[in-house]
Amino acid sequence: MRINAQLENFVEYDQDDTDLNKAEFQKHTSQYKYLYNNVRVVQPKDKVSVLNDVNFQLELIHRDTVNVGYILNLLQSVVNHKDPEKKQQYRSQVQDIISTNHNLYDKQELIQKFLDENIPRMADGQSVEQAFAQFWDVEKEKALNELCQKEAIKPEVFKTVLSQYEYTQRLPSREDVKDLPIARPKISERKTLMNTLVLKTRNFIEKFYRGL
Repeated sequence: MRINAQLENFVEYDQDDTDLNKAEFQKHTSQYKYLYNNVRVVQPKDKVSVLNDVNFQLELIHRDTVNVGYILNLLQSVVNHKDPEKKQQYRSQVQDIISTNHNLYDKQELIQKFLDENIPRMADGQSVEQAFAQFWDVEKEKALNELCQKEAIKPEVFKTVLSQYEYTQRLPSREDVKDLPIARPKISERKTLMNTLVLKTRNFIEKFYRGL
């Protein structure tokens, strides 16, 4: 698993070309996790398992280091490469990552939009990171305005809540969003509304601020 994790950083690597294809690898991965879960179960005192001495490295299975920055590095290779075949290889790798990595689920649509609309227009050597930052700011502002209009909340107050998150890295609570509504809610509706606003604000933060 360690060697496979290292090789997956190379666009030329295709696990299906090896003696241990993806299907077989997944089967062994499942067995690995099964053994790990069984070792965690407390054994009777008179039973000793040799598996207790095994150092299970689950980080080789849960590869959560894949974030937007990692994808931007691959997209920079798409822009820099002059070989059309290499460009397509890197592009396919990015599409595979965003479609299968659960950490990027809420960003998938926007990353795909950037890939389809912005990358083809970029010149060789142009900074993908800078182009993406500009693209992300525009999309974030658009989403902010749409959310404020849909939920009838004050844009400036919402921006303040977001700024507080950027400074503290603490997700907002009901107390933090209590001043968001334009109209004062009825007492009977207040708790439900505050819970909804907390959820939507946290979802916005998850999408546009985390994992970048």
